[in-house]
Amino acid sequence: MESSLQNQRIQWLDTAKCIGIFLVILGHLEVKTYGFFSPLEWVYSFHMPLFFWLAGLTHKPCSFKDNLKKSLRQLAVPYVFFYLVTWAWWFVVSCLRHPEIYPDRFYDGIIKPLLGMLIANGYNTTFSTMANVPLWFLAGLFWCKLLFTLIDSLSAKHKNLVQVVLCAVLLTAAFVLKSYHIPEFQTQVIKDYEADVA
Repeated sequence: MESSLQNQRIQWLDTAKCIGIFLVILGHLEVKTYGFFSPLEWVYSFHMPLFFWLAGLTHKPCSFKDNLKKSLRQLAVPYVFFYLVTWAWWFVVSCLRHPEIYPDRFYDGIIKPLLGMLIANGYNTTFSTMANVPLWFLAGLFWCKLLFTLIDSLSAKHKNLVQVVLCAVLLTAAFVLKSYHIPEFQTQVIKDYEADVA
């Protein structure tokens, strides 16, 4: 039994995941950075995309409907469940106990966290609060799998062209959001980084 399971594993893939987990831990340590070429900036440049890439390597082609069912079961349901559990804990322990920080309990304690669950960007913004930050990965992987399956099924003839155009559009959107500092999408991390640089 054990040997058959071992034969099904891809050793270098497991090793890559192990390295990725180590880099995530390293990236979350309180280490002083020294500009773009610091080790921490280097780790942040690829440590999370590595997991998305590894998930794509093990993706088995299937219909959009089948992938949606599987992704809902494996990613969306656990995401919503654990988010709501931790949100309830956060609401009681933090929101209700600190009216000086959260003066409007309905907006600050209910609306903003629910928007945070829908947006799932991993950080607080001016209009959303993320009650369980690490869960953003499940939501991100869910949407990536659906988008990839949709592209894969709709663009059989021009698959490569569609993928290149989509990547260009997404990279441009990310560049615009970061470069022009749209206030509504400013996260606390960006604000802290700009404060440190200034």
